[in-house]
Amino acid sequence: MVVSDVEYIHRWTDTYRRSWIAKLYQLEEWHNRERLPVTLLTLTTYQDGWYSHQKGRNLTIPESFDALKTGWVKVAKILRKELGKFEYFWVMEPHDSGYPHMHVMLFAEVAPELQDKICSLWETYGAGSRAHGVDFEIRPKTEGIQSLRNYLLKYLAKGLQGTDSKFGDDPLLPGHWVFHSQVWKYKYRIVGSSRLLSRVMAYDAPESALEWVRTDLVDVNGDIHPLAHSRDDVMP
Repeated sequence: MVVSDVEYIHRWTDTYRRSWIAKLYQLEEWHNRERLPVTLLTLTTYQDGWYSHQKGRNLTIPESFDALKTGWVKVAKILRKELGKFEYFWVMEPHDSGYPHMHVMLFAEVAPELQDKICSLWETYGAGSRAHGVDFEIRPKTEGIQSLRNYLLKYLAKGLQGTDSKFGDDPLLPGHWVFHSQVWKYKYRIVGSSRLLSRVMAYDAPESALEWVRTDLVDVNGDIHPLAHSRDDVMP
């Protein structure tokens, strides 16, 4: 029998943060091979401020999370209908106020007519304003992004502290902690991608001569809590 102590990995551990940097390296390698056009999309919701009050759509931070989540699902359906199959990667980032906004990297070119349609629908959905809720930026194949990894990492940085990255060492502001408290409370995902890109970024573990049999969680009091077992729970 082999007994090994392993780290309990969660979103605030350095191991988890470094794993996302590794994933972005793999995503960048894929992008460098495929050389697809890139459309950068930013989605922002109404907030609890003067402009939103004028629109009659002032939202609390929890309401903003819901509006952003449901609004993106609707926008993604429209994009799939108009563009067909395309790959994408999205990151949810906090404003300093604690309100969320979303950065989406679409590996496809979105025509001006479709951009205009999405802007109008964003306001129709009640998620945000046409003028300030949606922003598009096109990067054609000939131009691309100099460092896709660093471009995405700067948006992930507010949840990736201590990574020895130039984007990961700034302290979180009070509003950022409000954002992360909502993420924790309602179990929101702050990063997502299409299925293909999930596979591209997946960790390909090397083969090992050891066979995993059992995982236990040991708490601070030394009490053991079984988490998972193999079918037989014994070494062959």
